Formats: sequence, structure tokens, C-alpha cells
Amino acid sequence: MTLFAVLMTCCCHIQPASLPPVHSCCRLLKRKCWNLLSRSLLISQWCIMLYVVVRVIGVTVLDDIVYVVCYRSSRIRLYNTDTCSPLNVIRVDEMIDPHDIVVCHDDRQLYIAEYNCIWRVSVDDKSYVKWLTTEQFYCPSLSLTSRRLLVTSDRPPGLHQYNTTNRQLLRVVSLPQYISELYHVVETTRGTFVIGHRGTAENKEQYAVSELLSFVNSISDCRLPVSTMNDGTIITLSTIS
Repeated sequence: MTLFAVLMTCCCHIQPASLPPVHSCCRLLKRKCWNLLSRSLLISQWCIMLYVVVRVIGVTVLDDIVYVVCYRSSRIRLYNTDTCSPLNVIRVDEMIDPHDIVVCHDDRQLYIAEYNCIWRVSVDDKSYVKWLTTEQFYCPSLSLTSRRLLVTSDRPPGLHQYNTTNRQLLRVVSLPQYISELYHVVETTRGTFVIGHRGTAENKEQYAVSELLSFVNSISDCRLPVSTMNDGTIITLSTIS
């Protein structure tokens, strides 16, 4: 049972059909949760726990359906956000070890990160394709803004941004050398990036959330084969020792 985890999400908490429900679905339980970004901050909060599931790797929502990928599973589990009941399973036969999942509301496609590739899965006809290979870097997480897919590179730490319409590489952003590990990145409405990482200018072992303020604009604007930023301006928003 060591691979079991509690998925506590405000919109929905889920349970595979093979497992019994956890007492009352509306019962408030106090649970201790690990902050995955810092890997060291232990917080307590009140959550509504509805279901217990196997180890969850990523969750995303489109319309009234929650899409879930689990540890070393080729299946995408679907759940109803209103009734919290299992709906269906999408099987991606060649997918072995998913790391994250996001959904594009514009093209109604799921994007799933694996060790060296990104899968695209249609939520309508359940078809799938190995959309992008990432053999030059390890991809632990994804985020999506409009039709811009932001791929986190952990080895080496960096950002790769793609257009979901045509797979065009829009940006490659290299981070300062003192950042040893990059966990997750999101793009802000101002066009900057908020990053969760390990390593600061003061302490290479320190965990931090920072905002990357400056970077080279898109490849098409710069007319360069690769758009790279080597030393961007970073403002540290918070640190965790």
C-alpha cells in the first residue's frame, strides 16, 4: 500500500471502482500534505476527501470531466466533477511512465509528458499520437497558456515553449547556472515565467519560487535558429530552507 496516496482536489476527489469508498464522501478530514514544489515544507489543511486512489502523477479538468494519470500507468482515468464517479478509461498503449498532464481548451487535446516524449490525446475520439520527442532533455512537468505549451527541462534545467497548433518551437530559455533543479514553470499574463526550483544565488541547496523577468522573444521575431537566454533577470518571490 506504499504507492497509495490521497488525492485532495477542491473540484473532485476520485476512487477506482476496485476500491471501496472512504466512509462518507462529504466528511471533512484533516490531512497532512507535502508541498511537492519545496519537497521540505509540511503543511496542514482541511480538505474534503472523497476517494482514495493509486499514486497520482497529474490531474487536469475540461468541462465536467477530470483526467488523471497515475504512476507507471498507460491509462488515463476519467471522473465526473459533479458526482465524483468513474466514467471511462483512455488507454495509451505505448505510454509507460507519465509525469504530468495538461489540457488545451482550444483544441480539446490532452498533452502528457513522459521521460523523453510528449503524447497528445483527443478527449473526443480518444485517439492518440506521440506528438513530440524530447530526447535531448528530461521533461518532468508541463503547463499551458492558450496554445503555448511550456515544457520544463530538468536535465539540464531550462524551458522549452511550443505552439500546439504546429509543434513549432517558440522559445528556449536557459536558466542561471546556480539553479540545479527545475520543478515546475507557468507563464504569467505579462509574458514572464514563475518557476519553482532548487538553487539560488546565495545558496545552491535552497528551494525557491522565482519570477523570470527577461528573456529573448520568440524565434520568429528574432529570426534565430534558437532563442536562448543565458542570464535572465530573476526576482525570488519566496524561499524555503
